[in-house]
Parts: sequence; C-alpha cells; structure tokens
Amino acid sequence: MFARFREININRVAMTGVVLFNLMTFYQVALWMQGQELGFKQPLFHWDDYQFDFSLHMDLVSAVFLCVTAVLGALVIRFSHAYMHREPGQTRFFSTLMLFLAGMSALELAGDIDTLFMGWELVGISSFALIGFYRHREFPVRNALKVYTIYRICDIGLLVGAYLQHHDYGSTDFHLLTVYSLPAHQILPVALMLLLSASGKSGQFPFSFWIPRAMEGPTPSSAIFYGALSIHAGVFLLLRTMPLWDSSLAARVCIGLVGAITAILATLLGHVQSNIKGQIGYGSV
Repeated sequence: MFARFREININRVAMTGVVLFNLMTFYQVALWMQGQELGFKQPLFHWDDYQFDFSLHMDLVSAVFLCVTAVLGALVIRFSHAYMHREPGQTRFFSTLMLFLAGMSALELAGDIDTLFMGWELVGISSFALIGFYRHREFPVRNALKVYTIYRICDIGLLVGAYLQHHDYGSTDFHLLTVYSLPAHQILPVALMLLLSASGKSGQFPFSFWIPRAMEGPTPSSAIFYGALSIHAGVFLLLRTMPLWDSSLAARVCIGLVGAITAILATLLGHVQSNIKGQIGYGSV
C-alpha cells in the first residue's frame, strides 16, 4: 500500500515537472514568434584573451527542437507511469529523465559552443544512466560502459573544435560564424572535429553499433529518447555550425559520405534484426 502511494506521488511530481517545462517552453516560443529577441549572456570567467560565457539564444532551429523535446518528453513520462509500474528505482528513473530534458534544453538554446558543451555532457551522463538503469544485470552495465566510452572519444572532437574556434575566431559565439570567414585550411580541421563529435552522438558511421546496445535500458528511454531526441543532438550540432563548414567543399563531402554510408549500412543491418528494438535502433540511425 505504501509502495503504491509512493509510486503515484513520484509520477505526479514528474508529470507536474514536465507540464511546467512544456508551459515555459511554449510560452517562450510564442514570445519569439511575436518578434521578441530572446537571449541571455553571462560571462563565467576569463583566461588570457579568451572569455567563456553562459550564453542562451533562441532562433528557428532552437524553437523546433525545443517543441519536439517538450512534446516527446511529456509522452515518455506519461507512458513510463504504466511501463515502470512496480519497478524499483522509479525516483532515479524519473530524475534522470528530467536531467535529460534539462540537458537537451541547454543544448538547444546554447548561444555558443561552450554552453552547448554543458548541455551535451548532461545529455551524455543521463543517457549513460538510462542505458545502465538495470544495474543489477550484466548486459545493461556493459553496454552502458561501451556507449560511455564512445561518448568520451567523440567528445574530444567537440572540445578540440571549441578550442580551434576560440583560437581562430577569438570566441565561440555561433553568430560570429556568419560574420567572419576563414581560409579553407583553417575551416576543415574544425569541421572534421565537429563531424567526429556529431557522428558519435548520433550513431553515424563508424559508431552506429552503439544504438542497438543502448536498447538495454527501459523501453521509454531507449526507443523514444534515442530514436527521436538524443540521437539528433549531433544533427543539431551540424545545423548550428553550418555557416562554418558550409564554405568548405571538403567538409561538405565528408559529411555527405558519412551520411550516405550510414544510411546504407543501417538499412541493411535493420533488415536482419530479430527484434523490434534493434529495428528501431537502426531505423533511427
């Protein structure tokens, strides 16, 4: 009786949180659609000639991704109430989901790559916790560690890309990418580092294998979050930095090749999967 009462309260708190999150999201999007400039910048610290800011900015890309995150987040939490019935660790599960939503929001509203990296890491650590949610089982824990390893390797690309942007532009604000142009030999290394990071987070070639392994987590987090939210973080990164790599033919060719190879491999592998989770995983890839 007490366990049932506690379970209901946990779900109510989670639903209240996601409803407030959705109301705030759609209110801010409505203000932006009315023409208001929504932005925030707070300097965090200086190092030599470099300034690191906490910067938020809303535009069309941010608004679209935020709305998708809000709607799917509400659906996942609502569905999880039935799926997680009488499952142990519900507080941990719903707390991790809310942390995931916070990370996605920070990532999507980031005005520079430094702030984006904060949200990027929140998404990464909450994804790791969701994959290994059933920590008393061997395979979820092993697969969570494999995925976390891929994240660590590919996060090097984002860190190096941020460093190169600080070095070349003097700042990592995304709006500067449309103002200043760099020679092709300077653009290509940054673009390749960003492509490495995006490929790892979005399960693109050669990192596509981690998506089916992520399905060891609970169904709501694996099938919907990885299929519709987390796996698109890499796409969002490339969209946000498009003014940088779009001026380099070599960078565009590399991105196109990665996408084409991934599409072919994921289609072939998806057809030979013996379970629906594997098909969803490679379909998302």
